[in-house]
Amino acid sequence: MTTADQILEEILKQSVATQHAGAGEEEHDLLTGYISESTRKVFSTMCALELTEGHRTTSNDVPPGHEVLSMIRLSGGATATIKLSASRDLILDAASVVLGDRPLNINEDVQDFMGELANMIGGNTKKKIGKPDINLSLPIVEAQVSDQESTAYSVAITWETGDPSVSTQGIEFHVAKV
Repeated sequence: MTTADQILEEILKQSVATQHAGAGEEEHDLLTGYISESTRKVFSTMCALELTEGHRTTSNDVPPGHEVLSMIRLSGGATATIKLSASRDLILDAASVVLGDRPLNINEDVQDFMGELANMIGGNTKKKIGKPDINLSLPIVEAQVSDQESTAYSVAITWETGDPSVSTQGIEFHVAKV
């Protein structure tokens, strides 16, 4: 192999490596958009709540005052763990749209509702990704008793991709309380 061939081969290797690095960031940006859009769509359709995207974060901590957490995992062609949390008032109001009456507390029906929200957000995200080999886990729901009162009327969603070069991402959504 001549020196020119070696140089050309090295340039091609660097080009391919750069394309793969860019593709990872591009895929991550797409995933962020898919999850955000899916979350807004599910809350609008199922709960009659219009979410406004607030600040983005790289923490997967549940915001203070969020008392319900549901999680769902995508695996296979795309990997992500999606965590949905909500303030007590917001999830009780949202559940009342589906259940007919506003629950007095976070009971089994509210927990089932949170699991279903995570399932719909995960399912919509999976559909938007458009790869046939993606699996969706069953949702896991935890009721948490927060020792911090929250005046926030909000929903937060975070996700991790399993890629150590990409940090946890999150968005807190706010809702105008009516």
